[in-house]
Amino acid sequence: MDVEIKTNNTLVILNSELTDTGVYECIVSHQVGGKTVEERHPKEVTAPLTIKLPQSVNLEEGENARILCEVSSFPPPMVTWYRGSEMLSNGSNDGRTWVIETPPGSPQVMSTLMIKKVVDADRDVYTCNATNSANEKDSKECLLRVKDRLAALWPFIGIMCEVIVLVAIILLCERRQKSKMMNDDVDDIPEAKKLNDNSNTNESDIRLRNINA
Repeated sequence: MDVEIKTNNTLVILNSELTDTGVYECIVSHQVGGKTVEERHPKEVTAPLTIKLPQSVNLEEGENARILCEVSSFPPPMVTWYRGSEMLSNGSNDGRTWVIETPPGSPQVMSTLMIKKVVDADRDVYTCNATNSANEKDSKECLLRVKDRLAALWPFIGIMCEVIVLVAIILLCERRQKSKMMNDDVDDIPEAKKLNDNSNTNESDIRLRNINA
């Protein structure tokens, strides 16, 4: 700690940090009737309550959630976690939810909410709530998003389905076109036969006339 004492007995803490918070005493000694008398004047140096919490956490189903809430203040903060109006404690949520706090009772607390193997039903807003003995209160919220493990495959599956449908349409069109062409060929056969028969008849008539002549 880097301090400076002014000529008017004022204590100045230079480059103060959170660890510099606490109770300081100014002790004044003087003589009264040949005896030394001490007067103690305590002064509490406080730090405002602050919370650091991510706005959101994105996970896939089956992963473990770890949401860190950093709280600092003096007097030391007390941290509680909520899901909606439900206060969370160790072992809640079918034994999958745990709260780890280090170091408890210090001016700076790291409180971690852990949820084992998250599922879609765990998707919600979680609140880190902090208070201290100076009646300071603050809270922040974190949105937990849980994605399906196959979420990344859905676009690919959608494209594949579109390709399959397109190929099926093309094959169907080709089949119909081929069937139409075959029907047209069948319709042309009698016409060709008729023309051939007429040609043969005309040739026979010409031969017959030549013979008669």
